[in-house]
Formats: sequence, C-alpha cells, structure tokens
Amino acid sequence: MIEMMGYGIIGFILFICAWFVGASVVYFIIQELKNGFDYTFRPIHKFDAEITGKFYVPGYTGTAPILNAYTVVPMIKYTPPSFTLSIETDKGSTLVEVSPTVYDVIQNGEWLKVEYKIGRFSEKVKIFSIIKNGIVIH
Repeated sequence: MIEMMGYGIIGFILFICAWFVGASVVYFIIQELKNGFDYTFRPIHKFDAEITGKFYVPGYTGTAPILNAYTVVPMIKYTPPSFTLSIETDKGSTLVEVSPTVYDVIQNGEWLKVEYKIGRFSEKVKIFSIIKNGIVIH
C-alpha cells in the first residue's frame, strides 16, 4: 500500500480508501468476536423477577420500491407480530421476545423465576429461561 503514495494524489486517495476499508474490516471482526464471547462461559443466575410490562406489536405489511433494470417493482414485505415482556431482575430490566402462548399465560405484575447471564463486555442481562410453577415456559 505504501507504493501507492508515489503516484501522486490518486495514489494518496487510493491509500486512504484502502486504509479505511482495512480498518473497517478489523473493527467489524472485533465487534463480532466481542458479541460472540459476551455470554460464553458466564455463570447462570437464578432470581425471582417481576413482569413489569407486556408489549404487543401487530404484524404488518409494507412495500418498498426496487429498481429492476429500467422499471420499478414494488417488493412486499410482511413483518410478523411480536410479543415482548419487560422483566425486572436484581441486575436491571430487560426485554424478552416470547411466543404468543407464553405471552398469554404470563400476567403483568406477576413474579416468576428466571435464569439469566450478565454479559462480560456489555454487562447487559440476557434471559435464558422463564420458569412458572416449576415448569420452564421459555
């Protein structure tokens, strides 16, 4: 890459672009490794947690224009409904997306046992299981 510097302004611009692309690739690799190792080999904590909120977002369909050669074609995309619980643990609150069945069984303000891990780098709470009456429901 240093040889590019001898080609004047074009070489300098190519050098800067190559450096930026290389730095970006290294940055994204480091981020993915960090995300992969965040919860790996972390202890599982068990705690009584409170359901502090239930959120339902209905499914919807949207269109986006796609340029296909010389014509614009509408692409239809369906986003399924999401069922989310807000759970307060001893280490903070977190959101968990659950199935419709689990969403219907759990009531707002209910106390349940949860198993979670705390991220090594992010220090965020990640729920691995929700236990109600001794039965794992998520």
